[in-house]
Amino acid sequence: MIEVTFVLNGQKLDVLIPSKITFQRLHELLREALMQNGFMLPENYHLRLVDKTFQIGDSDVLRDFGISNGDRIEILVGTELGEKESETI
Repeated sequence: MIEVTFVLNGQKLDVLIPSKITFQRLHELLREALMQNGFMLPENYHLRLVDKTFQIGDSDVLRDFGISNGDRIEILVGTELGEKESETI
């Protein structure tokens, strides 16, 4: 398990996630967890690794890319996508 911080609209949420999870499964689990807490993400949201210079595909496993404790993952929605489109994963 690794502890990452999700950032959405300036708010931070520390979460423990499995290191052997694919990026696609992380998307699914994030959506489900937020839905259970009353927050709906739109279908076209994206995740961006903060302070990382590489992109991850849906079938890539997090541990293979050195994602570790303390990493931050920004949730981009709506107008934020256009501003940071080249940086999304």
